[in-house]
Amino acid sequence: MVETDPNSCQTAATDDDACQTFQSFRQFLEFMGRRHMLEVLFEIGKAPSQRFTVLQQAVGITPKTLTSRLHDLVELGLVERRAFNEIPPRVEYSLTQKGSAIGPVFQALLKWLQENAPGAQPSAFAGER
Repeated sequence: MVETDPNSCQTAATDDDACQTFQSFRQFLEFMGRRHMLEVLFEIGKAPSQRFTVLQQAVGITPKTLTSRLHDLVELGLVERRAFNEIPPRVEYSLTQKGSAIGPVFQALLKWLQENAPGAQPSAFAGER
């Protein structure tokens, strides 16, 4: 297994593929760690499709923040946005195949957390931000 120190990617003697993989992984974790991102993704995955108002009530965030999170998830290809030509306007969100594929990864992480840090409080994993 190749261990990658984020600072070692600055030197010429490192494995470029390992550094790229590490950087991509770190960027993805930062993306998913944005406030309310996981909650929005989780709520969308609860049903075949979810309406904006239902998501807003379930997650308990402002429309501006929800719009931003949904836009980012759609842009990354994890969520599909479907607008219906109706009055009043209706927009629904659903997981794409790519978005659904993340579910087992999160389940594996939760299982690891339960097995390796039983009873740990979320604050135990909170770093300085």
